[in-house]
Amino acid sequence: MPMNCNAIYSELEALKSNVGSINEKMAQKYLGALSNVAINDDNFDSISFTKTLAKILECAPQSEMLDEYLTLSLFEVPMKVDLTTDQDVEIIQSLVTIFLYFLSGPFHGRKSTFISIMVYMLSGPSILELVCHKLAGSDITSILLIIDLLSKFLLRVFELQNDELLIRFMAKLMEENTFSNLCKILAFYEEELTRNQNWKHFLKITKLVYSYLSNCPIDPNDKTHSKLIRNVQTAMNHFNEGFNHKNNYEQLPHDNQEILDNVSNLTLLSAVHVISSFSNPSMVFQKQFAEHQLFNKPIPPHSLYELARGITSAMDPNNLSHSKLINMPIQFSEELFEVLFLCSIDFWDSFKADANDIRVLLHHVAHLFVYFDHLVELKQFEDAIDSLRNMDYEAFRHIELGKIKNDSQEWWNKNCDDFNKIMYDETIGFVKDQHLLMLSRGTWVLSANPISPNGSNRNSPYYFMILSTNHRAMLYKEFSKKPDKKPNIDKDGAKIEFSQISDITYQPMTKNIEKTNLISIETRIQVNRIDIKLKNKGLFSFYVNTIDDLYIWLDGLRMLLSNSTRLSHDTEQQIFWLSSIRKQAQFLELAVKQCDQLDHYSNAFVENDKPKSSEDLTEINSRFYFT
Repeated sequence: MPMNCNAIYSELEALKSNVGSINEKMAQKYLGALSNVAINDDNFDSISFTKTLAKILECAPQSEMLDEYLTLSLFEVPMKVDLTTDQDVEIIQSLVTIFLYFLSGPFHGRKSTFISIMVYMLSGPSILELVCHKLAGSDITSILLIIDLLSKFLLRVFELQNDELLIRFMAKLMEENTFSNLCKILAFYEEELTRNQNWKHFLKITKLVYSYLSNCPIDPNDKTHSKLIRNVQTAMNHFNEGFNHKNNYEQLPHDNQEILDNVSNLTLLSAVHVISSFSNPSMVFQKQFAEHQLFNKPIPPHSLYELARGITSAMDPNNLSHSKLINMPIQFSEELFEVLFLCSIDFWDSFKADANDIRVLLHHVAHLFVYFDHLVELKQFEDAIDSLRNMDYEAFRHIELGKIKNDSQEWWNKNCDDFNKIMYDETIGFVKDQHLLMLSRGTWVLSANPISPNGSNRNSPYYFMILSTNHRAMLYKEFSKKPDKKPNIDKDGAKIEFSQISDITYQPMTKNIEKTNLISIETRIQVNRIDIKLKNKGLFSFYVNTIDDLYIWLDGLRMLLSNSTRLSHDTEQQIFWLSSIRKQAQFLELAVKQCDQLDHYSNAFVENDKPKSSEDLTEINSRFYFT
């Protein structure tokens, strides 16, 4: 008498309790008996069958001897199982056990069966849809099981190197909103998922698939892409031409050169999005697009293909840093693609655009993705999608202009080191010229400390100091009192050649006013001694009784000696502020130029080439003068 599912399950439970596992021959026996149930018993229970098959494979070793029993007819039963609320977790665990056993073992002998399973699952309703639907409302245990199952399926499909099957599988997952649901789930189980190896493995595989699909164009000359081209064109016709699905693929003009050219502009990734989104559009997507095509300037088919490709290129979290999106399978999010596509339609209408403006539209989409990343930092994924869907274009335009300005300044800051050096040197030159002018006029300084016991501020002898006419030396002459007119000491003044100077230092001679509450001469004036050290070990000193005179002589002489690394704090601040004002003024000119280009939707604005810093900065530098 043939064994039924319950009998097999009971025997396995007993064996597992006693010996823990079964050998290949026993596994062959039970798989053969279960296959007979599937073939000969019209009244067997699919739930019991699924649980029994899972129990067999749980106890069985991985062996190529079992491959002949792992047939499509055996897997058809669990693939058709109908989940009920009471048994969800148990059945999902059974399904994971069944398919993980099949997908984890020696795969070469199982490849043909796997292809048959995939074709079966993609041809109509199957367990794939049911499992994906369970993601949204399941607990973390079931979610992790489903993620592990999807990871294994996706990896094996990718290893087949069959573009058509890979795209059909990805499109099926996207039609079930799988990737968007996973992005939403992360908000509720972020800690559990980010630490879980199954989730990390799933993200790794999706990034691997994304890298392949995004870098592989559709090739009309590749026979394996012929059906893919038909599927893409069918989806586009279904969506764009009255939304009437054409079942007769042979009647589609897939060999038309113009259509082939349009489709060949797509990558495999954008083809996945076109097939999944356009074959089964949401009501919101379908309604908004239909209204646009009926009441506004329609978007031609070739522009729709360009939009699809550009949007999928923009949905790359690798362009972002420290983003939550990096831990999501955002590249395949159906909802994000849809809302970015609808925003592109709004941009098209707002611009009164034509086909030549597609690159400008895609530039906006790239900024829109960055804005979405910002929203995800503040809100849950679903709320961020809603905010993007209901966003006012004019409000976004202000956000975008600010980002353009920041990006422009950030790029120039990173890529104009030569200009920054020139600008700093020219600022130093300007400050140096200011000091040179003051020193060239000559100033009175003190030859002795005015607050020492041996002198007073009034009776101390003076030095009149001035630069030589060739600016290569310092001239000085001592006076007991200041004459009415500025003296001329070019002929009789003592000379210190700059080439003889080894160092210039200064020494405060009075206390800081803030450090004492006493009122005295020392707190009313600030005397500093400036020491000029000569290479022949000589020393020339003089005194100044104002901060201004200190900075004029100390910093002025140091800059004349080409030593700008030891300037006073006040002079350094002056140089910093002059440089900042100049940089902001010149970057503002660049920003205004770019904003003007944005306002006129210039094609030059969306060039990916970096600015020619040497030419652009030389041009604006030539129009800047310190006054």
